[in-house]
Formats: sequence, C-alpha cells, structure tokens
Amino acid sequence: MNEEITVQTVFDVPSMRVAYRWHKCAHGWQKATKWMLPLVAVVGLYQLVYSAGVDRTVGGILLGIAVFAVLVLVLERRIMEKSIRSSPACGEKIKFVFGEEGFSLKAPGLESALSWNQVFESKTTPEGALIYLQRLMFHWLPKTAFTSEADYNRFLDLLAAKTKHSKVG
Repeated sequence: MNEEITVQTVFDVPSMRVAYRWHKCAHGWQKATKWMLPLVAVVGLYQLVYSAGVDRTVGGILLGIAVFAVLVLVLERRIMEKSIRSSPACGEKIKFVFGEEGFSLKAPGLESALSWNQVFESKTTPEGALIYLQRLMFHWLPKTAFTSEADYNRFLDLLAAKTKHSKVG
C-alpha cells in the first residue's frame, strides 16, 4: 500500500461513549466482575447477618468490597465523560493520516506523528477501531469517519499487518 489513508473524526462524548463501551468489551476480565460482584455481596451479607465473630467481620469486608466496586463501576463512566468534556480537544475535528511507516494526527493545538512500533496493539469492532498506545490509552476511529468502505477495509488490512491486532465483538 503506497497510498495514504486520511480519516477525520470529532472528539466528543457520544463518540467516545461508543469507544469506551468497546474498550470495556475488549477486556474480558471485566465481564467476570459483573457476575462476581453479586456473589461477593450475597456471601458477605449472609456472613454479616448469620455468623458471629471473625466470620461476621469477613462478611462486612466482603460487603464493603462489593459496594466499593459497584460505586467505581457507576462513577467510572461519569469520570470518563467529565474528562472528555474538560479536554481542549472536545468538539474539535481530529485528522488522522495512515501510511506504511506509521500515522499522524492533527487537531487544533496538537500535532503528533507515530511509527507503527509505538502502537501497543489494535482492536477492530463492528463500529470502528481502537488503536492502543498503552494498555488503557487509545485512539478511536469510528467506521463512519472513513470516506468509503474500501478505505476502511484498506485501513483494517494495514492495522492487521502493522500492529498486534485482534477483533472484538
């Protein structure tokens, strides 16, 4: 592929909600926590109510862990959205240019160029692609940001060839 692929997208809360949902789906251990939290809460509550001594303390600790984890899950999305809204790039257009050697991005007040070996991994979803620069830091490119299906497919081929790549969903 000698031709560059240019993509333009807007960094905003609705788009990043979609990205964050796919990011969470990509990390399977988080699915297990949804099933484990109720179990830990029930065991903790049972021990707290029906046990005595040390078992009762363990029950209180388990229940406290479950309540804390639920609070984190509830507040996590709100914190992510607040972080996006407070970013100077919020609502701005970001232009990505992908090529054989790497990619660049340009937004008001920001210009960056990265080689492919600086990409930690990439993941394709039915709605777009996540390009991870670190384990929890990613760029989101929605499928709708591409000018054509052919460009999107060339982009996916390039990602698969140049990065540690997997599919989600």
